[in-house]
Amino acid sequence: MLHRVNEERQLRVLVIDDSHDQYMLVRDMLTAIVHEGLDLEWAATYYEGLSFIESREFDVALVDYELGDHNGLDFIAKVRKTRPMLPLILLTGRGSREVDLMAMEAGAVDYLDKTQLRANMLERSVRYAIENQRIIDQERQQRTLAEALLDTAMTLTNSLDYHSVLHRILTNVGKVIAHDMANIMLVQDGYAYVVQQHGYEHLGLVDFINSIRLSVDETSTLRHMTETRSTLLLQDVAEFDDWIRFEEQWAVKSYLGSPILVDDRVIGFINLDSFQQPFFSQEHARYLQVFANQAGQAIRNTRAYGQAQELAAAEERQRLARELHDAVTQTLFSASVMAETLARIYDTQPERVKEGLEELVRMNRGALAEMRTLLVELRPQALLEQDLPRLLDNLVNAKRRRLPPNIQVLTRIDSVLPEDVHIALYRITQEALNNVEKYANAENLLVSVVGDERRIDLKVHDDGVGFDPGAVAAGHFGIQIMRERAEAIGARLYINSAPDDGTEIHLIWQANGVGIGDN
Repeated sequence: MLHRVNEERQLRVLVIDDSHDQYMLVRDMLTAIVHEGLDLEWAATYYEGLSFIESREFDVALVDYELGDHNGLDFIAKVRKTRPMLPLILLTGRGSREVDLMAMEAGAVDYLDKTQLRANMLERSVRYAIENQRIIDQERQQRTLAEALLDTAMTLTNSLDYHSVLHRILTNVGKVIAHDMANIMLVQDGYAYVVQQHGYEHLGLVDFINSIRLSVDETSTLRHMTETRSTLLLQDVAEFDDWIRFEEQWAVKSYLGSPILVDDRVIGFINLDSFQQPFFSQEHARYLQVFANQAGQAIRNTRAYGQAQELAAAEERQRLARELHDAVTQTLFSASVMAETLARIYDTQPERVKEGLEELVRMNRGALAEMRTLLVELRPQALLEQDLPRLLDNLVNAKRRRLPPNIQVLTRIDSVLPEDVHIALYRITQEALNNVEKYANAENLLVSVVGDERRIDLKVHDDGVGFDPGAVAAGHFGIQIMRERAEAIGARLYINSAPDDGTEIHLIWQANGVGIGDN
């Protein structure tokens, strides 16, 4: 017995044959095979058959070899270009191996000789054609699903912007589950609002869908998914008693939705609408739940990243507070003590007053430079508001009292640099100076940054104690941090040092990128 493709609908068969008698013969055989649930159409000509296929969906088509000025092979080849997934069976009274091969080359899934046609033979051929196409469709669907999930997973790995990830998820849902309109909603304070959508443009509903706010408790579909933690499939929305029908969405006939969960809490929904009914299937529901899980992961990652940023910001504020206390406060306290001392010895030791005043000026300048540097750290955007030479001058001046006594600063940059390069050069110089301050015990220091928008050479060289780069862990001395910053802008970073022979940090950046290397 030939089973229908879907027990909920009829078996849809198209017969293209210029002989009414032959059509009646095939019809009687199919009726005997299927008994009930047969949706049969007859096209008597080549063009009538094409018209049927363009306007309707069929599970299989039986094509006669003789079609007036055309033949069945021409028809099959033509249909293969427009409906490649429709199973086509060639019927002919000219049984031969040559015609059989030609039918297969044209794209037919089977070939039947009408002079020997029997009901069991027709049943087997139709069943094979439909089952084979079902397997092909299933494999194609699984492959498409795997590719879509992989694409989303890669986006999850490469992006912490959940808006872009959700946009990619919605795009990939469309590759796997056909629909007319779709949106992703997130929940805040008990209300769901749209954060991504597509399909509403051609109906002029973009502003409408982006403006709606739905109470989860009062919207039955959303409430149901929240309570059950599972997908909701409505083959006919008219049969759902509590379906909220917006005037703007009157054409929606079928609905499929899935909750987005994070730590077993519903934080959003993916909603799909179709203008046809019935349309979605339980298999579609399973697929949509997988995409909803990916959406939950994207939002979980974003929140974790945000929490990490908040923690890092808090730690950074604490670090700046310590530096403010340890550096600026100490300098200002020393300056205050010195000022009081100078006032007391002004009459008795005037020769020391002049020297003290010069030292007091240097201390105040250092404190001012340190304050400027700390303000830049508190407001990172300020890094881009000042040119790099001035930033580096402030950085050196802020640390001058803790750096080697002989310092030479050479900064000559003849053009504006890309923002990422600008910031990376500042941070790498900052890290290198931190190392000089903490470990070098040097007498001389050179800070040099020269170049233009095509190439920059950065050097931080001291004549201090040095170290063996091969014997130091990558994360020590901030080496890994400097390497990562250099790599991010496509620069080469060289760390040259040896015990008792000083240290040189040398970075080369070129606009076209020259890769990363160490020596």
